[in-house]
Amino acid sequence: MRYWNSHRGLLSFTAILVMILSLAIMGCSDDGGGGDDNTVNINAEEFGLTQQNAAALAGQVFTFPATLFGGLAGQTATLTFGPAGTTFILVIADGAPINGTITYASCTLTQDEEQGEFEATFTTCDCIVDAQDVPVGGCTDGEIQLSLGRQGEDLVDSETVENSICVANNGDVTIGDSTIPIGKVDTGATGGTGD
Repeated sequence: MRYWNSHRGLLSFTAILVMILSLAIMGCSDDGGGGDDNTVNINAEEFGLTQQNAAALAGQVFTFPATLFGGLAGQTATLTFGPAGTTFILVIADGAPINGTITYASCTLTQDEEQGEFEATFTTCDCIVDAQDVPVGGCTDGEIQLSLGRQGEDLVDSETVENSICVANNGDVTIGDSTIPIGKVDTGATGGTGD
C-alpha cells in the first residue's frame, strides 16, 4: 500500500506539471499577431487593370465562353497576355490566333491591322485574386481570374487559374514569377483581409 501511495503522488505531480507546461506553451504560441506568423487573406479581391499593372499578367492564359468574343455558344476562347500586358493572343474555338494590342481605361483588344478587323471593348477589366494565409514577405498557392464586362451586361469571369500569389512587406501583390504588382493589400494585422 505504501508503494501505491508514493506512486500516486508522483503521478499527480506529473499530471500537474504537464498541465502547467501545456498552458505555458499555448501562451507563448498565441502572441496575438505580428512576428513570423503575419499572414494576409486575399478574398476574391478585384484589381482593375491599367497600363501600369497589366504586365503582372504577362504570359497568363484565361479561358472564357467564346460568345464573349463573338464565337458560338458551347465553345471556348483563350486569351493570353503578352510580356508587357499590352499585347494579346486570342483563340476562339479552334480558329486562327488573333494577335493584337490592349489599350486600357476602356480595356480594348484590337487586332493587328495586317490580320483583320477584330476589336472588343470592355468597360470592366479586373483581375480577381483569391489566396488564404499568404505570408507577408512570402508566397502561397492561390487562384486568379479575369473578369470582363460591358455596360449594361453581366460580367463574365474566366475559368480559375491556379498560381503562386505573393505579398511583399509593403503590401504589393504579385502573381507567379512577375515582379510587377497587380495591386496592394493591407498587411497591418495578422489574418487581415485585402483592401
